[in-house]
Amino acid sequence: LRVHHGAVDQTTITTRAPPEVMKHVKDILENMGVEIQIESDYKYRCIRHKRKKSTAGLGGNGGSGSLAAFNVHGTAASNGVALDTSISPEPITPNPLEAVYGDRTQDVGDEVRFSVELTRLDRLNDTYSLDIRRLKGNLRSYKFLYDTL
Repeated sequence: LRVHHGAVDQTTITTRAPPEVMKHVKDILENMGVEIQIESDYKYRCIRHKRKKSTAGLGGNGGSGSLAAFNVHGTAASNGVALDTSISPEPITPNPLEAVYGDRTQDVGDEVRFSVELTRLDRLNDTYSLDIRRLKGNLRSYKFLYDTL
């Protein structure tokens, strides 16, 4: 593990075992719909793809840009089948393959590339920092992803 340089965000400090931390981070990134490229055991390069244009706000996060507050039950029209429009008040959990986007005021929904690396803190045994760095993309969109992660 490389030694951490620069400012330290206290919310990214951990004393958990490095392999356990990286597995947890990978699971979270996958659930956020982020594409992960493994550069090393302790560094991932990540891409959150651009928001797809949506014509309907049901069942997705188009429209206002946030997750809808209801689920639509039934078989969707992927093959032309009728849609049951009964609505239940349960929140929608994002599809692990569908990227997470914030409200349009804080996340414009463009592509964001960033890296996530576990580094050790100098002179602090078994204390690590998760370094999340923006490589490309809108700063507000990156901040949304950083805070979500």
